[in-house]
Amino acid sequence: MFYYEFVLKFNMFNITKLLTYDQIVIQCHDNPDPDTIASAFALYKYLMIQEKDVQIIYSGTSEIKKTNLLLMIDKLKIPIRFIKNDDSIPVFKDSKKNILVTVDCQYGSGNVKKIDADIKKLSDTLAEKEAEKPLIHIEPSFGLTQANINGTYPAPPAAGGERRFCQSQKADAFLTGEVREFHGRYYINLRLFTLYTNSYIYEDDIIFSMEDTDGAVEEIAARLTAVLSGNEPALVAVTADPPESQVLINRNYAGRGTVEARELPPGQITVAVAAEGYSPITVETELVTGELTDVAVTLSPLQYANVNINVLDGAGSSVYLGALYMGEAPLTLRLPLNQLEYITVENRKEMAKAVFSSPDLPSDTFDLSLKTKIPPPSGEQRVNKARKWYYWAWGGTWLTGITAWITYGIYSGQNAALEKSNSQEFYNRTRAVYFISTGAIVAVGVAIGYEVFQMGRYLYTANEDATPIIRREIQKK
Repeated sequence: MFYYEFVLKFNMFNITKLLTYDQIVIQCHDNPDPDTIASAFALYKYLMIQEKDVQIIYSGTSEIKKTNLLLMIDKLKIPIRFIKNDDSIPVFKDSKKNILVTVDCQYGSGNVKKIDADIKKLSDTLAEKEAEKPLIHIEPSFGLTQANINGTYPAPPAAGGERRFCQSQKADAFLTGEVREFHGRYYINLRLFTLYTNSYIYEDDIIFSMEDTDGAVEEIAARLTAVLSGNEPALVAVTADPPESQVLINRNYAGRGTVEARELPPGQITVAVAAEGYSPITVETELVTGELTDVAVTLSPLQYANVNINVLDGAGSSVYLGALYMGEAPLTLRLPLNQLEYITVENRKEMAKAVFSSPDLPSDTFDLSLKTKIPPPSGEQRVNKARKWYYWAWGGTWLTGITAWITYGIYSGQNAALEKSNSQEFYNRTRAVYFISTGAIVAVGVAIGYEVFQMGRYLYTANEDATPIIRREIQKK
């Protein structure tokens, strides 16, 4: 097992300036809905971790009465209180440094009541601060700690020591990952701890094979990026018929038949569905942030046609479809329509093989006749030897060709000068060059013929054991 530890430093929200205040009041809009209550509660939890005096308030025509909101407040123990129009209870307890924060609303929009003049003043002060610098950055920024940049990856903290670990590393969060072997595959588990929540906010795992490494890395990166950027994940659910169908999402096994809604990063995904006895289907679809995409796939049963296997002078030969033994020839096989098939027949030391395409219609019948022969010796030595002799022949053609060209050029020059010379010796040398040139030309012809022979021998040897592709001869029923 091998292990890596990562520390990631990032600044998701610039809310640390709230920590300079002693008392903080979080005000929801009037007649609050789940959005404003949840936003207020999240900010409340963060400030409570920082040991601040925090309150959540709201106003409006009446107190919360909706059952779902009351259940949410009760189950999560949200300390939200109602401020009446004539409420004389002061919001702030004393004269410490205080601030009011509105969530999912702002004064002047008409959906939030001004509690009192003191809060109005505080709100105006906050608005001035927001004008100087936005309280929240829409786009988060991320970066490695200096230790990571220097190539140092500290050991993970023990349970309960995560907060102290972040502070010692001067990091706002850390990402820990474990990679180990799992039954011939790889198992990766990732967890993200953030200082501002004082908890692990993300945990995910994935199992993949070595062949799927690229796809797995892309998926992990997309999932983690979606979480860190604060984007909502997309959801996808798959319903496949028949129920025993195997479902792959982005080349990763997702289940059989019905795959419940699962979170995935937004973007394009590929869903592949296959089942024995059915034609497989691949579907590509686009996932949208925060939306559920339902993918329904119905596989069509495979249709079959007859293929008759006959072996000339080889009754009783063993017939193999791929590597699967099917029986003895003559034999009729029921094969799926329009599929490329590989057949091998063996009879003692002889064999034959062929590749063919099965019929297009169930009513068609395909007759395949094969003749067995003793196969050539296995290995590449024969092919390498034939290739070597062909290269020698090719080189001989070039050498003889150059020799013939040079000698013929010498002969042509001397023969032209012979008309102006009466020397018997010069005549004899010219005749000698003539015979040499003629011999070189004859050698070129022989070399070309030998090269053609070796080329044919090389091609034959290289393709001697090749599997032939048989053209179908369809018989209509």
